[in-house]
Amino acid sequence: ALGQARAARRVAWQAELAYELANVHTHSQEPDAALACFDEAWSCALAAGPVSLAVRARRGMAWSLRQRGDVDAAASVLQDAKDAARAAELPGEWVAAEVLRAQWALDAADLTTASAVLAALPLQTPTSLAPAVVGDALSLRGRVWAQAGRLDEAAADLAAAVVALRQAREPRSLG
Repeated sequence: ALGQARAARRVAWQAELAYELANVHTHSQEPDAALACFDEAWSCALAAGPVSLAVRARRGMAWSLRQRGDVDAAASVLQDAKDAARAAELPGEWVAAEVLRAQWALDAADLTTASAVLAALPLQTPTSLAPAVVGDALSLRGRVWAQAGRLDEAAADLAAAVVALRQAREPRSLG
């Protein structure tokens, strides 16, 4: 039993390491290397947990696929991540995947889809979501409002995003 616990910890550590390496490759604009690492993180996390890491790895795979230009595959993998998050009752991971979907819609100048996706998210206070997830969603929603010319709504959401991100101890530039 002790040997199995050690082996499981080793696989979980390997999943975390692969996930972090994938993020390095993502930020370095190396989608193929990122995909390989996200795939390893996903496989290891499925074997040894945590499920939340497997979901984040799938979301990262979707990002890397899109970065590589595989838009349809990215959408499919992102849907897998959302389905896994719902099945595991991880609302923060599901919302993070939806925020990514809304970001992609905004990138494609599809304000209608971006707005609809963000409007369906449970962002009202109080929420069980992590403040960073709420901050990211509010920041994106503020950008959608701004592009739609609804500057009062944009200002309110962006101010709330700053508060949420500071609460999460993740102050950063919005946008």
